[in-house]
Amino acid sequence: MRYIFIINSRSNPKSLSELEDAIDYLSRANADLRNRIEMRYTEYGGHASDLALEISEQFGDKVVICACGGDGTIHEIINALAFRKTPVVPIPFGTGNDFVKTVLPKWKK
Repeated sequence: MRYIFIINSRSNPKSLSELEDAIDYLSRANADLRNRIEMRYTEYGGHASDLALEISEQFGDKVVICACGGDGTIHEIINALAFRKTPVVPIPFGTGNDFVKTVLPKWKK
């Protein structure tokens, strides 16, 4: 399984650093995992949905898209993948993170 992180380029730098540290930690424990992880950063408004569709068409259900950003980024990616078989994991990098708090009420940052 591949893991592709779609990251809002305007995300909190501290959150990005923590994500990179976590991926580095996991990579040391499992070198093969690092080869299956890819990070893509948004470059313009609507780019997250463009990336999600491109990835979904290329890999289908053989990839997990990790939506990294605030509610807007997560919403954009989830809407782009509606009725597709590509799974999405939201990783909240926003200030409010209302979507994740609603879907996962026990989640706390």
